Amino acid sequence: MAIMASSIRSVTRRLFSSTEPLNKLLTQINIDKLKWYSESDIPSEIPLIDLQSMSQHEKNSSFKQAFETARCVYIKNHLFSNKESEDLVNITRKLFTQSEEVKSKMVHPYKGIMRGYKGFGREKSAQIFDHEKTNEIDAHISFSWGPADNVYPDLTFQKLWKRYYKKTLKLSKEIAELAIENAGIQDVIDWNNLKVGDHLLKLQEYVALGDKSHQTQRLGPHVDFDFFTMINQLPAENGYIGLQVNMNGKILNLPAVKGTIVILFGEAMQSISNGKVKGPIHNVVSPQDNMYEGSSRTSIIFCLQPDPKTKVSRTEGSCYSEYYGEKGTLRYGDFHSRLISEFYKN
Repeated sequence: MAIMASSIRSVTRRLFSSTEPLNKLLTQINIDKLKWYSESDIPSEIPLIDLQSMSQHEKNSSFKQAFETARCVYIKNHLFSNKESEDLVNITRKLFTQSEEVKSKMVHPYKGIMRGYKGFGREKSAQIFDHEKTNEIDAHISFSWGPADNVYPDLTFQKLWKRYYKKTLKLSKEIAELAIENAGIQDVIDWNNLKVGDHLLKLQEYVALGDKSHQTQRLGPHVDFDFFTMINQLPAENGYIGLQVNMNGKILNLPAVKGTIVILFGEAMQSISNGKVKGPIHNVVSPQDNMYEGSSRTSIIFCLQPDPKTKVSRTEGSCYSEYYGEKGTLRYGDFHSRLISEFYKN
């Protein structure tokens, strides 16, 4: 394992010693010209919810189906225009293609907070989820934004990210209220508890650089530890689908469908619902050798967190049982801190 870790560090240094590969791969995009999948490509086990045209009854039925099957949903006709997502990706790519000296200034000085720039291999989802503590890294670069304590290169960048964050939080309210109602947990939690959480907006670039990956995963199998996660994913140039969800042992590919966002339920929702709503195990698989060229892809992710004071308890089937401590119940803020410290370990 030590040899593998050393090899990863060596590859990382080699790939990121120059901005030239990034400049070639992280070009400015036009969302309308990307090679999108269609709604018919969404697995039949996963509901597609139209927020504008579906009746309340239809939305409720779709959420209940999701709770019982793949534990995730696609939504369309949400608040975001293609132009807003395009602008966020392009201004962030501009930062990613700057020199390491420039990007190092966007690294948040406090390691325990998920804000600012994170270079290749700086995060390890598998470190939390895999009890064998694998040395596989998360093979992406990212930039993150929260409700406060943010870093940014200029005011234009700040304006775009701040506006996108606020709009995502607004959309989260509609989704959260549907989820709460259909999980039957209105007496346990409401939007007032959720809106004050330490949420995270994050843009991740899975960049196909240099040598083909020796890892089976670009992002290891895990369950998100928030209330739910929204993923606005862009397609790879060659059609490669990286995002997968495990539905009771059946692996489903989640394609990038234009105008849609994927919702994944998390560990906090599983805890608050007393296990009624379970978080799905999901991952980003590495492309096969013949799909490596052109497999770079982008995801805009929003993690909705409960109020840090919210009590969470270990439930049957929890993927994070060891982080609840001996009592099995603690504040979400403490639970989150334990996981984050492991996430950035080593």
